[in-house]
Amino acid sequence: AEADAHIAYTDGGRNVAGGAAASPLTPTAAAAASASVWRRPLRRSVAAVAAMAMVTGSVALVRTNSMGRAALAASSGLAASESTPSPDSGLAVSNTNAAKAAAASSGCDGCPSVIMITLDDVGYNDLGYVSSDLPFVSPNLDQLAANGVKLTEYYGQSICTPARTTLMSGKFVHRTGFNTQQGRIEIFPISNYSVPLSHKLLPEYMQGAGYATHVIGKWNIGHCHQDYLPWNRGADTFLGYTGAGVTYDSHRAYGNASYPNPSTGGPTELFDMLDGRSSDDWEPATSMRGAYTTHLFTERAVEHVENHMETESSSRPMFMWLAFHAAHDDPDAHPPTADLPQYDVLMKMTGDEGLGHKRVMAALTLTDLDNSIGSLVATMNTTGMLENSVIIVNSDNGGDPCGEHLVGDNHPLRGSKMTYFQGGLKVPGFIYSPNKAYIPHQARGTTYDGLMHHVDWVRTIYEGVVGRSLDDDGYDTSTLDSLNHWQAITADPDDPQFADSDVRDNIIFALTNHYMTVIKRVGGSDIKVMKNMFNSSWFGDAKETNNAMMCNQNMEFDEFNFMFNLTSDPMERSNMWDHPEKQDQLNDLVDWAAERYDDEYYHPPLVFGDELERDDIYTYFYGNDSFIVPWGCSTLE
Repeated sequence: AEADAHIAYTDGGRNVAGGAAASPLTPTAAAAASASVWRRPLRRSVAAVAAMAMVTGSVALVRTNSMGRAALAASSGLAASESTPSPDSGLAVSNTNAAKAAAASSGCDGCPSVIMITLDDVGYNDLGYVSSDLPFVSPNLDQLAANGVKLTEYYGQSICTPARTTLMSGKFVHRTGFNTQQGRIEIFPISNYSVPLSHKLLPEYMQGAGYATHVIGKWNIGHCHQDYLPWNRGADTFLGYTGAGVTYDSHRAYGNASYPNPSTGGPTELFDMLDGRSSDDWEPATSMRGAYTTHLFTERAVEHVENHMETESSSRPMFMWLAFHAAHDDPDAHPPTADLPQYDVLMKMTGDEGLGHKRVMAALTLTDLDNSIGSLVATMNTTGMLENSVIIVNSDNGGDPCGEHLVGDNHPLRGSKMTYFQGGLKVPGFIYSPNKAYIPHQARGTTYDGLMHHVDWVRTIYEGVVGRSLDDDGYDTSTLDSLNHWQAITADPDDPQFADSDVRDNIIFALTNHYMTVIKRVGGSDIKVMKNMFNSSWFGDAKETNNAMMCNQNMEFDEFNFMFNLTSDPMERSNMWDHPEKQDQLNDLVDWAAERYDDEYYHPPLVFGDELERDDIYTYFYGNDSFIVPWGCSTLE
């Protein structure tokens, strides 16, 4: 990556030609008067783990069924609300959807609250319930996953910004301009683009359905114009940062960024954290500097839950996208030791595992993240929100085994973040609810092996969880790639109606007239085609044995072509691109992708990159305490 000549990224940045800046905007004085004041976060303790155990119950593996779902039964009571009729009493999944749809038509009274928790750069082998080297880092998440439904064929994107655009828009990246071969489409401080405004985002759909809506954490979808920010895209409130990352405590912008001081011309530290509710009621979060990001975001989430249950619990459900910073590779990732009661135990366990410093840092960061999620879920339980809620947990993309401050792990998959091999794309994901109306006891503790992607949450939440219809509610769904998996995820795994059902049979990760990566289910097998993509290898178990050559495989060298049968070759070891007997199948897939390109590809009217005219931008950063703020770029409609 090439360092920007105007904004200095000590960890690397990108500089791609872009459009000119327009008139900037700035917060009003009234916003400063209504500033939120940082309070010390809830004290995380071992009690949080105990509280979670009471909420979810303990579980043990008992069977594997015909759908490939590893079924679990509670040894001390399933985590389901006894106040809700069970499916056996007549409230089957299909009837549940009908009942929720009826409630939704009258303002969504009784609809479940939906909490989507997105983890940053958490790889396939990073959470306890799937990890070979860190099985002890996430007891709270492990409990939720064990008592919910794990998504075993769940995919994100290769890097952060495209992942979030698909998650929020319900559309593959070739429809919105966010194609990239390798890390070139990422929102940085002076990036000039976002998801075009004609594409609705998930918070907008939820707000339209009568939900209170909150976005917390990493936005990373675009900020150069007010209209791109969360409070203008469906969120009632937003607290978070706009770029790829920040320092965990001081919130300095990605890569310890600096910018030229308009008064002196010398480098000035640049920060990234906004707190707002509308275009004329927001501010740089100056008072929150020094707050460890995981605690800052958890504290705000807890406040939303408490305030909501005090004021609106009987009349309005809540949607929250809690996009945590952890475990992104940024400076100062070490959580405050005083808020990590497991510190001594963790240090011993990681030492026993023979982990290197950066993997130990990942363990500390993930454990603190898990404690914080435990505190949030415990608050949801004590306030009464949890019993009528659905929690969704996912990661945006694969882990980064070549991090500077901490390392992720995608073992045993090939590749990593910033590549289109499985290690960069296949990520942890699961759903949880204690309520039998949402996860019947037959599905609880199982796994769903249907092919699923970030794009699918728009329909799965709106139509599956809430029970409404996007089409009936008047939305244009002609360009929506999202599919509703809810009934398949929560079905009885032994029900023959769902035993062979495939909700999704293809995923498009990248698609241009030059390069592409797609998966298509053909004859019961998941076939993956990568055309003109960069190579990568296997990184082992992340015990910091990675050398420079292995990590340099993630850089841009020669382009290669690949074809894999992921069903028989999940580690991508056998490239079938040149196999004579596979040419007809390969040509069919390439032709299918070319047709999708011709019909669906979006050609942006500007080059996505950094603004070229920057003096006004720097003036507005400087006038807002050296925080990144919108400056009024030309918008994409």
